[in-house]
Amino acid sequence: MGDWSRALVGVFAALIFVVPFYWMLVTSLKAPGTTTTFPPQFIPRPATLESYREAFASIPLVRYFLNSVIVTGSVLALQLPLVTAAAYAFANFDFKFKNQLFTLCLMSMMIPAQVTFLPNFLLMNKLRWYDTYLALIIPFASSAYGIFLLRQAFLQVPKDLIHAAELDGANHFQVLWHVLVPIVKPTITTVALFAFVTHWNSYFWPLVVTNSDAVRTLPVGVAMLRDGENRMSWSVLMAGNMVAVTPVLALFLIFQKNLVRSFVQGGLKS
Repeated sequence: MGDWSRALVGVFAALIFVVPFYWMLVTSLKAPGTTTTFPPQFIPRPATLESYREAFASIPLVRYFLNSVIVTGSVLALQLPLVTAAAYAFANFDFKFKNQLFTLCLMSMMIPAQVTFLPNFLLMNKLRWYDTYLALIIPFASSAYGIFLLRQAFLQVPKDLIHAAELDGANHFQVLWHVLVPIVKPTITTVALFAFVTHWNSYFWPLVVTNSDAVRTLPVGVAMLRDGENRMSWSVLMAGNMVAVTPVLALFLIFQKNLVRSFVQGGLKS
């Protein structure tokens, strides 16, 4: 494939992602009731923030945003240390049933989340966690996908570095924190970014286990802007979606170098 062919493929792939986002932004800046005019306006004239004002007035969008920040931040604070420690154990320790446990960990990724909704919902009710932050946080305190990615990253670190640190008197925690974590930092950033996107955008589980504005998250709240096909304002709905997607886009732009470095690192052998 020549340079021009690769460039065309790259431009086409970029347009697949950029055009929907651009149209969402343009629609959110149109006045309510003008989104279905023909011919369509690719540049809103005039651009207005009326849809954003209506979105914030229709639902407690700020409360939902804060709930998503609390839930996603808490999940990351629990998940990253746990998956890092578990991945380190699978990569560097020899213990009974190690391979079997890791296989079970991988198999858990093959089970659709919807299959476990009912038993998890019943458990949340039994623990009296329904409509609380705990129901949104604790079930996701670990991640099989995160364990897998970090284990692979740890396996690529030369064993000589670990042995040298141990000869200097470093314990396992010091080896992990001072030797391995700095080396696999791009992978940790990738795991954190994937976890953030997953839980920030999570819809079905928060919909099942929340029933009040006090803990309802942003995706569920934004969906409430959709008040039937006949009365729905597309510009208001797109304004709510812009509020929801902006943090994800900002984080991707900030950490995209770490993300690319992680994929490159994952394709190399030590």
